Amino acid sequence: MVTKTQDWAEPTVSSATPAGSVTIGGGSDRCLIFVQGFERSLTSSATTSVAIGNKAASQFGTIEWESGGANDLKINYWYFDETALQAMSGNTISYSQGKSLQKNAWTYSTFSSTDGITVNSAVNASVSADGLLVPTVGTSADYVVVVGERDTENRPFKGFGNLSTKFDVDGNLHRFGLGEGGWQENNELVTGDSFPDVMLCLSLVIKGLESGGSGDATAPKATVTGGLTTPTNSLKPAAQIAAGVAERKIVWQGGINLVAPKPTISTTASQAGGSGELQPEFALVGGEGSRHSVGTGTPSAPSATLSSTVSRAITAVGSCDGYVPTVLGEPSFQQVWYVFKRVRFG
Repeated sequence: MVTKTQDWAEPTVSSATPAGSVTIGGGSDRCLIFVQGFERSLTSSATTSVAIGNKAASQFGTIEWESGGANDLKINYWYFDETALQAMSGNTISYSQGKSLQKNAWTYSTFSSTDGITVNSAVNASVSADGLLVPTVGTSADYVVVVGERDTENRPFKGFGNLSTKFDVDGNLHRFGLGEGGWQENNELVTGDSFPDVMLCLSLVIKGLESGGSGDATAPKATVTGGLTTPTNSLKPAAQIAAGVAERKIVWQGGINLVAPKPTISTTASQAGGSGELQPEFALVGGEGSRHSVGTGTPSAPSATLSSTVSRAITAVGSCDGYVPTVLGEPSFQQVWYVFKRVRFG
């Protein structure tokens, strides 16, 4: 719930421009809102800027009613969030304007437990007692501020709908008003006296921090809010399916080395040759294969379907440090012995 921790500064009635220092309220997740309303007796545009403690505003906006010449109405707002407030070096107002303003009013206030603002406006050049309907879309956690201007000092504000009237002052030949309060409806009817006159209104809905929910961590029920609507959703975990394809490659490298035992040499003069078998000393099998793994089920208890695709038919049995491979195929090995016999005649 939004809380006001520093009340609105009393607006001047002498058309003095913003100057001096501001008093910043405490709390957490704060925002400071600075508003200015003026009527300019100019045929050209007038721009103004506000910084506090040498820190520019987090957000700035303006609304205007154009009369077709002089005597235009304008409302500016500057929004400083918690980050900006903490970054300020002091609390002195730095103000500048492009043109001289003859009619001017300004004020500011601090709020805590906030989460941004939404802005709307409404204007009518001939508002009477029927009033002007101003959008204030929000939720029960929000706080609403409506700033109003009229171009004649004797055309007062009669009410700000469900909001309390904070100001309704003669801003030196123009009227400056402000209503505020907790959010009630998505529109507030701002009324004036019975004499038709211009009314310009700026609506600032200060969003409240919302949190909460029930249920355990695996299936919480949470309230979800948006900027303009208030839907409620139950957040539940969707069915989790672990699926995909993984590849694992196992590569054997080496060859098959063979040794031949010493041949048996015949002592028969007419016979040369020997006997013996080729026997493997040890074997290393070379090959490459891939394994594909597909899993299903929940992440906490997946079940997997494994499939293998091997490019060479190689199998092995035994322990890792002394396996006995089985080689499929018909490898051919050749070995040649050269044997000679020396015969002496005498």
